[in-house]
Amino acid sequence: MRLIPNRFISIRTKIILPFLLLAIALATVAGYMAWQIATDSIHERFINQLIEVGKLANKSMVRQEDRMLETIRLLANIESVPQAIKNNDAEQLRDLALPVAVNSQEEAVIFLNIEGVSILSMYHQTGGLIEEYNFTQGDDQMRLWNTVQLVIQNKSDQRGDKFAGYYETSLGNYFYIIGPVRDENQSLVGAILIGRSIDKLVKDLREETLAQITLYNTMGEPLSTTFIETPSIGPLTAIKIIIEGVDETLVREIVVTDIHYNEILGTWIARDEILGVLGASFSQNFIVLLGRSTWLRVFTLVVVSSLLVIAIGIFISNVISRPIRRLEKAISLISEGNLDIKVDSSGRDEVARLAAEFNSMVDRLHASREELMSAYESTIEGWAKTLEARDHETLGHSHRVVSLTIKLSKTLGISEEDLIHVRRGAFLHDIGKLIIPDSILQKPGPLTKDEWKIVHAHPKAAFDFLKDIDFLEKAINIPYCHHENWDGSGYPRGLKGAEIPIEARIFTVVDVYDAIRSERPYKQARSAEEAFKVLRKGRGTLYDPQVVDTFLQIMRVNGDEKQD
Repeated sequence: MRLIPNRFISIRTKIILPFLLLAIALATVAGYMAWQIATDSIHERFINQLIEVGKLANKSMVRQEDRMLETIRLLANIESVPQAIKNNDAEQLRDLALPVAVNSQEEAVIFLNIEGVSILSMYHQTGGLIEEYNFTQGDDQMRLWNTVQLVIQNKSDQRGDKFAGYYETSLGNYFYIIGPVRDENQSLVGAILIGRSIDKLVKDLREETLAQITLYNTMGEPLSTTFIETPSIGPLTAIKIIIEGVDETLVREIVVTDIHYNEILGTWIARDEILGVLGASFSQNFIVLLGRSTWLRVFTLVVVSSLLVIAIGIFISNVISRPIRRLEKAISLISEGNLDIKVDSSGRDEVARLAAEFNSMVDRLHASREELMSAYESTIEGWAKTLEARDHETLGHSHRVVSLTIKLSKTLGISEEDLIHVRRGAFLHDIGKLIIPDSILQKPGPLTKDEWKIVHAHPKAAFDFLKDIDFLEKAINIPYCHHENWDGSGYPRGLKGAEIPIEARIFTVVDVYDAIRSERPYKQARSAEEAFKVLRKGRGTLYDPQVVDTFLQIMRVNGDEKQD
């Protein structure tokens, strides 16, 4: 029977398809909402929006007036200001007024004497730093202004003793708030004017309302505008707006630089005085502000859609990334040396193929490691047999001490992972004897003092031989330390007690036992009981007491204590 191959589905398709379907659904809903918005009365909503902007512009003007009034009050209430005005002391007025002007960012601050002549005029330098002002004195043009005359004549109206107006100066058109200055006896000594250029005023209104702003005089001629050019409204329109009252507004269409605008016109009022006409304009293509109910619908749709997209995205990313995370974890474990890892390779996408290739790679690595480890172990055992033959030890000495060392180590709680290194160290315990000449190693009689020095050097030689071999780094303790004694009398370092690695203490007991029980060219084999006596005698001096006790217990259980 012919097998149908598994259908391959790419990860890209898995990710793109759901989001594509979702995008189509959202586009359909958004189109429906846009159609609903388009069928509403756009013109009516636009006009309502324009009216709101006109109101906002007037409120902004009121805020500008209030700020300027606050500056007048602050300066007029400074204790030294009335006397400085009386003394015509421009220098003192400058020192008093400059910090206030800088802090309030006023464009113009003017002090007048009782005759209406300027004692000190401060005008901010165009384009200069915030603290850079130009200072002049003796300007008498302001005494002719009607608002200045009202102040120096000590007049008041329903709003109080402060007045507002705009005037043309040598620096341009300025809007001023004028207030009196009185001494401690409430006698009038002069006046303070706080001014703001009409150009700066319309720019500030533009920033607050986002509309194009124009200020017209009472004859309908533009004083300043944020347009490049603006046609006048004409005296008849201006008079109509002014006469019909504060709450009356007029909307007209204008064309500026080939762009069609709707402009709403209303009275420009300051301190209850009608100064002219204020116009606020929006392009007819300006985005229509949505009504409250439409905003609610759109907001709800956006929130629900976003949550849906996020939920689907999280779900899909988890489904796709889960096998990748498992693969990442498996790679991390392999990097730590664990080759007994398999990952789930079910599925029909790239990740499943990658997992299958990964498992195959791990199998090959595992087989290669087993072959390599087998070769290492064979090499170690070959070294051990070579050392046995050279040292004329009995056949099987290495295997016997390795077997007993492993058994004793398990009983004393050495971990399975560390037993591998114990086994290798036991096989290589005498690898350092390679430096000992045959004439010394095979000598049948007693060794001289110099010959013993050579023999005692073989643990250090083992350390030097093995320390640079990564594979045998953890097996080095037995070859290096198995001649150390519990009481510190051993060699090569004279370690004492627990300073001696546990695997070396274990091997020492086993090695002594097997050496006593084995025949050598220079001695006969002795019984197990004699070996036990030697170990008991060295318990606590040459050998670790716990290791000796455990070893004797093992041998009694195995019945070796009675061997001859």
